[in-house]
Amino acid sequence: MVATLMTKEIPNEDLLIDLFPDPYGDSSAFVLTWYKFALTINGHEIYGGLQACGDVSQQVHLDSSKATLTELRCALFFKHDSELPQTCIKH
Repeated sequence: MVATLMTKEIPNEDLLIDLFPDPYGDSSAFVLTWYKFALTINGHEIYGGLQACGDVSQQVHLDSSKATLTELRCALFFKHDSELPQTCIKH
């Protein structure tokens, strides 16, 4: 059985603090909540493909203090995209 996460993309200007997952939330739903939030942006579309999104993600991980909100969100998207077992959840 394949679970599907249906998450709507949300531009930065429409983000509300309530949409951000609680970093101290219930551990049973913690990972799924962050994966769903990661899907509110499509880093591949924003940066023009997998390689460019990966490059942005790597830069964010090297120094997140200088990253924009879009770069931070794309790094989260890229992490989701590269780590989530595609056989379990497809987007």
